[in-house]
Amino acid sequence: KSSDIANIVASTGVGDADGIYVDDVAKYLNSPAETGTQGIGDLVNGLTSNIEGIQTHIIQLLTAKVDRLEAAAGVGGGNYFNITNNAELLNAIQESLAEILLETDTAFVAPVVPTSPDNRTFSGQRIYLGFFYPHNDEPWHGNLKKFGINNSGQIIDANGNSATNPDGSFKDVLNADNPAGNSYTASSFWSSGDAGRVSAGGTGDILLTQIGSRNIYTYFSNSNLTDSSNQFSITNANLTAALLTVADDTEKDKLIDFIHGVDSYDEYIGSDRPWVMGDILHSKPNVVNYSQYDFDVASNEANCTINQNTIYVGANDGMLHAFRDCDGEERWAFIPPEFLPRMKDIRGNKHPYFVDGSPVSYTYDADRDGNIEAADGDKVVLLFGMRRGGDAYYALDVTDPDVPKYLWKIDSSQADFAELGQTWSTPNFGLVKNSSGDVVLAAFVGGGYDNLNEDGRFGNTQGFTNSDVSPPTADAGHVTSTATVTPTKDGTTPVTNNPKGRGIYAFEVATIGAGGVPTIATSATKVWDFVYGEASHTYNSTRLTHSFPTDITVLDTDYDGFVDRLYAGDTGGQMWRFGQYGAGGDSLRPYSNPVITDWIGKRIFSANENGDGTTGRKIFYRPSVTLQIGGIINLYFGTGDRAHPLNKNVVDRMYAIFDRNQVTPEEIDADNIIDVTDNLLQEDSTSAADIQALLTSLQAGALLSGGPVSDNFGWQINLDETGHDGEKVLAPTLAFNKVAYYSTYSPGGLSMDPCLPGNLGTSRLYAVDYLTGEAVLNFNNPANNGAANNDVESTANNNRADDDAGNVLRKEDRSIDLGVGIPSGVVVLLPPSGEVKLLIGSGGGIRSVDPVLGGTVYPIYWRSY
Repeated sequence: KSSDIANIVASTGVGDADGIYVDDVAKYLNSPAETGTQGIGDLVNGLTSNIEGIQTHIIQLLTAKVDRLEAAAGVGGGNYFNITNNAELLNAIQESLAEILLETDTAFVAPVVPTSPDNRTFSGQRIYLGFFYPHNDEPWHGNLKKFGINNSGQIIDANGNSATNPDGSFKDVLNADNPAGNSYTASSFWSSGDAGRVSAGGTGDILLTQIGSRNIYTYFSNSNLTDSSNQFSITNANLTAALLTVADDTEKDKLIDFIHGVDSYDEYIGSDRPWVMGDILHSKPNVVNYSQYDFDVASNEANCTINQNTIYVGANDGMLHAFRDCDGEERWAFIPPEFLPRMKDIRGNKHPYFVDGSPVSYTYDADRDGNIEAADGDKVVLLFGMRRGGDAYYALDVTDPDVPKYLWKIDSSQADFAELGQTWSTPNFGLVKNSSGDVVLAAFVGGGYDNLNEDGRFGNTQGFTNSDVSPPTADAGHVTSTATVTPTKDGTTPVTNNPKGRGIYAFEVATIGAGGVPTIATSATKVWDFVYGEASHTYNSTRLTHSFPTDITVLDTDYDGFVDRLYAGDTGGQMWRFGQYGAGGDSLRPYSNPVITDWIGKRIFSANENGDGTTGRKIFYRPSVTLQIGGIINLYFGTGDRAHPLNKNVVDRMYAIFDRNQVTPEEIDADNIIDVTDNLLQEDSTSAADIQALLTSLQAGALLSGGPVSDNFGWQINLDETGHDGEKVLAPTLAFNKVAYYSTYSPGGLSMDPCLPGNLGTSRLYAVDYLTGEAVLNFNNPANNGAANNDVESTANNNRADDDAGNVLRKEDRSIDLGVGIPSGVVVLLPPSGEVKLLIGSGGGIRSVDPVLGGTVYPIYWRSY
């Protein structure tokens, strides 16, 4: 009734009280803050629980435009169309359906389970999730949420109730399907009844209460970011209209207020924006423990005097955020200065990228009391890159989480780092010695991603805003792999268009003095690199014709405290090994000298049989490794183009590559490894003689015993199953307890049917024996994939298919469907109870998988940063 609406307008202040309520109602329905507190569920479909904001799309037919209707759609978060013919009507309906689909298809980056603040040999009892969902015509929404984990490894909400359904989705009575018939909605910490919805609860909801008091900083010259000269505020004279690339001071002030969360452009008919937190698309939250406390006492968790821990995460609202773990409030946010001219793009209809990389931290606790106190000489350094946002890495001193300090940055404008591309690689720490013999804590990163050349060679499927690395590319949708740039096998013709990212870097975080006391680096200092064209590393470097977006696998194989070997893959499908070699680069001597300046790299494997990258297999993620008896190192990884997940024109693979520590590494490819795609070892039709021959080829026994291994370099599984078109590995692989776990993604049908505006594709988890590629879990049963139970099949001729529980394992048991969307990597949960669980994110839910159990896990080597 009009009187009810008038009362709502008066009590909430969301409307203009002019007596015409269509825009007021649209605004009210679309405001998560208001709907969460005013009980709008009582007014919609008889619901009595809080619900997320409702969009209003308006299609006006064959009449002159009504400004009030256009305004209503704008404040309602929807689209307005004034159509004059059938074609325009069809387009309006399609766009609205696509927008609705995008809003419901939420997802998050890999779940993060930090160590316990009171016993750091175990996983903590909290899990952190960064969320996002897309919008067509307003900034994408994001959120950061925290849930609990009980002693059995079950995900619980703030009230101690189970937070997820058996399929991994969050318990939510407002879910239209409500698959488990939930009687309650899970509540994340700091929130109530928000489940896995993006625009409800979490730090995003709390941020709406801080709009007038946020601490947002950038950097000009004072290293103390809290100094007034660095504040992102309208009173800071350093922030000019020219710097922010807007017309005048009025527009400058509007933009600054808008970034803080004020509705300065009157887009929503209210004083504040309905949602402020930007999307957390690729940035994994990093939780730094600043205080040690009894984790089992509930009152400690929400007491900000006791729990001083801080969560750092990047977002595509232009900022690195620091949130208090005790209550979810934002301590501060930092805008890298190169983003200032681009902040206005947040209001556009194209999704810009900013702090898209994952922060990592180095912590030094001088007296090892579990509390970080500057007076004790403790240190915390935070490093983060930009991923799609740019080509820089930043270092901040966050020893005092309320007073961050700028240390330095590196980017491609500096001569020592000129090869840097987009900084996709998350830094990985390790101790080395520099050319002067000093002990240095170094951060290892890949050279980055070169989207101009990679998109040019294999097609682009997304639109990206301009960055320092390469120009923007158009949205081409689902494309065929066509090579417009073709590097030769020996690399004599490198890629064109100013290529970037070809190699890896190590830069200094701190020098380590007597007693392990660090002196934090105050400037960007390169410790070592191996990049294309580097004069001091000419051996084999001409084959560095592709970029390295991957993280680096850093190993200390002799446990002396110093890094002695690195592994990394590139976008040409090549796997590289880096370490200490002898004269001429022939004899491998990784244990003899930790001085990193003498290191070189060698290509040890190519996933593309022709030796170059034109076949299309790319390596985007670091290998997971196991160390075998006799010094053999097994590498587990998959191929897949993370930048073009919809492409179906490449047959990607899952690999186990055995680095046999040979004196002269051969360049191996598919001809030197065993194809185990068909899983013949567990087929009943395979003869005993054929099984033995295959086992001999795989040389699993020799690998386990440390005996001679003369021929086999590993195995591969082709991702070419019928109905799995375009299946690819788009997350790190995990090798755990003699099982290799791979998560994969198969794009959907990409139908042009206007009634099917989108298709998110399918995510899967594979679990295979780490030496043979055989199935190890009974995945293919009615309780999982819904497939016919194969437990009654005969194993009379081949008992390798029998597992300990009496199940029959075949090729189909290697994988299980997880749901929709691109899955995360697998996270191992090690609770104090010892009930190990594997967690994997997919389609806005968290699946829990019981791993293959082995013997007792005990530490043989410990390293922490």
